[in-house]
Formats: sequence, structure tokens, C-alpha cells
Amino acid sequence: IWNEPNLIMFWATGANFSDYSELLKLSYTEIKKVDPNVTVLSGGLAASADEGGSISPITFMKGLYSSNANYYFDAVALHPYSYPVLPSYVASWNSWQQMYTIRNYMVSNGESSKKIWVTEYGAPTGGPGTSRDSSQLSFSYGSDYMNESAQQGMILQVTDLFSRNFDWMGGFFWYSLKDLSTNRDTPENFFGLIR
Repeated sequence: IWNEPNLIMFWATGANFSDYSELLKLSYTEIKKVDPNVTVLSGGLAASADEGGSISPITFMKGLYSSNANYYFDAVALHPYSYPVLPSYVASWNSWQQMYTIRNYMVSNGESSKKIWVTEYGAPTGGPGTSRDSSQLSFSYGSDYMNESAQQGMILQVTDLFSRNFDWMGGFFWYSLKDLSTNRDTPENFFGLIR
């Protein structure tokens, strides 16, 4: 239900877990009336900090639980991007690493049976900035991009991490299959696995 509701740009009045909880409750109830066996995912939460009108994924999840909205999704959707580093790179800002914190929070609230679906993960391989590898921490988002071997390393590592955590991970979706364009004005055109 929704896409990145924790970002100010995707929720017209500014990210708000209370308003989103209401949408989630209404949507879940109506969906389950039509098909009680369908799996309803919460909106895929984006990598963000608690700043500028956006809400971090863990803060947003805690808000959903505090408003009892956790009863209105069957699984959690996350967008745990890690670039410019590999998902195993331990840092508080690494969204893949934050996923483990969210998982622990879900378990501590008695919801170990709910899975986390990775509904977006990837890295751009083109743009107007500088090509980087996964060992270069200086990175300008919106212009810099990963070289193709770094993207390959990320694919190999997330595949391994996914298979090792399969008991609590649901679906996994790479963003995206094919580059949108050859226009180098933005890295957004270069998230594809193929050109």
C-alpha cells in the first residue's frame, strides 16, 4: 500500500505515520473483503533520516506499531539501498543494516512470523558525476554512480544475504531490469541490470 510514505515528496502533506496508518487500515480492510488470502504489504519505506519532513524507516515502523497499524499489513516492504557500499558494510546510515533493526523490533513485538520484503534494491551505474566502487565512501547522491563491477558485487552479496535470511525475508525485487535512458543528466536513468 503506497510507495515510500516516509518521504516528504511522496506524501502530499509531509510524511506522517498517523495519516498513513489510516490509509493502511482502510485499504487492508477492503482488500481482505475481496480476497482474505492475499498478502498485503505496508508501503515500501525509503532510506531516510528523521529530517526535512521525512521519517526514517525505524521511526516510521515504531509509529505504525504505536497506532496498531501493524494489524493491517501481512508483511513489511522496505527499500534498503546501501550504495555506495555493500549491504554488509556496518554503518548506522546503511539501509540494509537498518533492516536488521526493524526485524528485531518486529520480533520484540511478537511478530516474528511477518516477513520483510525487499521491494526495491539496486545501484545506478551512470550519471553526470563520478564513477565509484564500493570502497569509496565519498559519494555525491544525485550525480555520482557505481561502476558495473561494484553493482555486480552488490548483486552477489544481496543474493547471499537473502538466501541466508530466507526464513524472515519475503520477495526480493531489484530496481530495475533495464536502464530508463542513456541520458546522463541523472543517475535515475541507470539503475538497470541491462543497458
